[in-house]
Amino acid sequence: MKSLYVAAWAAVLLLNGCANYKAITSFAGETTEMTGAVRQEIQQVAKLCHDAADVRMLLAESSATGDVEAARALKKSCELTGDATVQFQEVTVDTLDLYAKTLLAMVDDRQFEVRRSIQGTTKKLAALKGRDGNAFVSEPKLKAVTNVLTLLAEVVVQAEREEGIRRLTAAGPDLVANARILRSFFADPPRQSDYDGWLTTTALISRGSEISIGLGKPMALAEPIRTAELRRQIALTGKALEGRQAKPGNPGNPGNPGEVPGKIVAAIDAWIASVPVFQQDALKRDPRALMDTLKEFRQKNLEARDAVEAGF
Repeated sequence: MKSLYVAAWAAVLLLNGCANYKAITSFAGETTEMTGAVRQEIQQVAKLCHDAADVRMLLAESSATGDVEAARALKKSCELTGDATVQFQEVTVDTLDLYAKTLLAMVDDRQFEVRRSIQGTTKKLAALKGRDGNAFVSEPKLKAVTNVLTLLAEVVVQAEREEGIRRLTAAGPDLVANARILRSFFADPPRQSDYDGWLTTTALISRGSEISIGLGKPMALAEPIRTAELRRQIALTGKALEGRQAKPGNPGNPGNPGEVPGKIVAAIDAWIASVPVFQQDALKRDPRALMDTLKEFRQKNLEARDAVEAGF
């Protein structure tokens, strides 16, 4: 009986060792850094597309010969390219972010703090529908996100700290599947990614606005000051697109991702590479391999965050 007690107590000490919690906390912290950069980029590019569409609508409404219906159609195309896709990507980002926050909550024994957020994200996922009323995303993608959210809900409700941490560290395949969903949004060779398609739509809308206020155009002659302001806004959009659009490739291949999405993809790849190491080392007393892997992930995170912040 004494030997069983000693073994059980040793297992508890192994799980509760400072080094273990440091490794878990470091992995979770770097995960939230990655999801933060991804979320910021998605939101900024969504705004970029909608702002470009708003300028186009403004120009159409300000001109006697402006085609308002055409401008509305362009704005609608921006919405269809972005909104539903973005909603799913944001749910995926939230899911990975909640995974990291649930890890931290279990370490601090404060599971109740993330329960409402998990429930909210689960509802968002359930509400996603396409224009035909069916689920907007494919079944494998939906399952990957659902599995992680279900796991998070279970460990929080059970509130068994040690077992919860063990279950979370073992969730590698579904976590990687979520990360690959995000990666394919930014880079999906050999076809054009949703992100690049979104940028192409934004560029076309912005280019149309630029042409409509060119030299000699009615608005440029009638309202030079307002036209100059709009040109500056269009130029800012062009600058933001420049660091994001894919580099030309071979026929049928969209090429490599632009600088900003390329940095994001590199951060996601570094995170994917860290997951199996996290599974192996997170509960070890000396998780040296994991800490070394996290150094590389941390550097990729910094590069991604700097690229996103400098891109506007």
